[in-house]
Amino acid sequence: MHGPKPCALPLGHSPIAVQGAGCSIPNFITVLKQVYWGEYMSKPTKDELRHELQSRSHSISGDTLIDVINSLAKVLKDSPDLRSVLLYKPVAKWGELDITSLPDILPDVKFMTVKSTKDASFPKAKFDVVVIPLVGFNRDGQRLGHGGGWYDKFLAIQPKVLKIGIGYEDTLLDFTAEPHDIPMDIIITDQQIRFFRAS
Repeated sequence: MHGPKPCALPLGHSPIAVQGAGCSIPNFITVLKQVYWGEYMSKPTKDELRHELQSRSHSISGDTLIDVINSLAKVLKDSPDLRSVLLYKPVAKWGELDITSLPDILPDVKFMTVKSTKDASFPKAKFDVVVIPLVGFNRDGQRLGHGGGWYDKFLAIQPKVLKIGIGYEDTLLDFTAEPHDIPMDIIITDQQIRFFRAS
């Protein structure tokens, strides 16, 4: 005996067309579930997510920004043998959080600030901590950047550095990391702190 005729939904075909091709009712219902539950919908690419996030307008209060800076300062104070930290120079058009007042809170730490444009040269020093702006991030601590690859290349030559990402809570996304991506150890947003490195 033959069982129900299986259904498959090629991209660009409607469920009605599949039903008309002779699928059994149970299998047709399965196809409908696949369509409307998104099983046939591909995830946005990282470039698509990046473009969408870069077009957003972010605004937080001065008090919230101070909270982010104080949270970062506390994390750094709790880091053993902290001597040197690399900060980013925020880009206003991308809404990057301005944490450049951090050295005022930790005067005994050596800070360096870098603007991480695609063609920028790498600092020659070795750092204990690198603080990185986030376009977005996922629940595994993977960072979505601007796509230039500067931080991926730089972090590859700073294998022992503590990596702290700074961004907005509403940029938490679902995306799959690529083999060259380097996850953050800590992510601080305008709402909470997430720890990913095992203590």
